[in-house]
Amino acid sequence: MSEEGCFSNSLVLTQVTGYIVAVVFGLCALVPTILHMVDFNGHCLLFTNGTWRAADGQFLAKWSSQLYCDYNILWSFVSIIIALVQLYYIYKHTRRYVDKSFLYVLSELLICSLAGCSALVGALIATLGYQRWCDAIMLRFQECEDAASVTAQIDRKDGIDTSHFYIHFGIVQFGAWLCWASWVG
Repeated sequence: MSEEGCFSNSLVLTQVTGYIVAVVFGLCALVPTILHMVDFNGHCLLFTNGTWRAADGQFLAKWSSQLYCDYNILWSFVSIIIALVQLYYIYKHTRRYVDKSFLYVLSELLICSLAGCSALVGALIATLGYQRWCDAIMLRFQECEDAASVTAQIDRKDGIDTSHFYIHFGIVQFGAWLCWASWVG
């Protein structure tokens, strides 16, 4: 095997690994966000603020736009699709032993850069929006995690289930930041 062929194969292996990682971490950002939207009856906790009612200890949420969660669903879904399409093209080109054209490489660079920027914005939205929610929750609870207990029921009026939000958004942030890292890498 020539030195050039060895380099080419390791480069292809690196690309395949990066795209597989992007798919896995894109799913880590996508699935918990969808589950959160179901638990919160379509409300998005990102950047949501509110006050605590002293009479019954209920949280009066001033719900932020649903677009924050919608954006996280959109970018992670598109990121998964881009990575899967790129994996298909790599498979197709390696089977035919055809080098990629300059135009293909340029379009791949632009698309992957766009996916990386979208993932960065999504990770920032998830992190900063979640921090805003936790700041409001911690006016009553010691830790943000405490509001995720089954017995907390902090907002009966809106009928939201807060028992999973802590783990959901922990996974969303983990997936979003690592998906961004995979697109940058």
